[in-house]
Amino acid sequence: MTAYHEDVVPADYLAQLPKYPPNQQARAAVDALKQELIALYDAHGAIHYQLGRAYPYAPRIDDTARKLIEAIKLALDPNKIVGPGVLGL
Repeated sequence: MTAYHEDVVPADYLAQLPKYPPNQQARAAVDALKQELIALYDAHGAIHYQLGRAYPYAPRIDDTARKLIEAIKLALDPNKIVGPGVLGL
C-alpha cells in the first residue's frame, strides 16, 4: 500500500485490509516490471490510462505544446500544489 492508496481509498475500507511489512525487494521488482512495461508500450506506440502519472507525457509532445501546457498549468496552479509532477511538469 502506498501514500496514494491512503489518499484516495476511504479510510474505513483501508482499515479492513490486512497490513504487511514493507518488502523492498518486492517493491524493486514491481518498479522494474513497471518500467519494462512502459518501455514496451512506448516501443509499440501504445499508452496506458495512467498517462501523465506513470508514463512520460511531456517528452512525447513538441516544444510548442509543452510550453502552452506549462503556461496553462502556471496560470491555474501558480503554487504547483495540484498534481505535482503529473504530466512531467
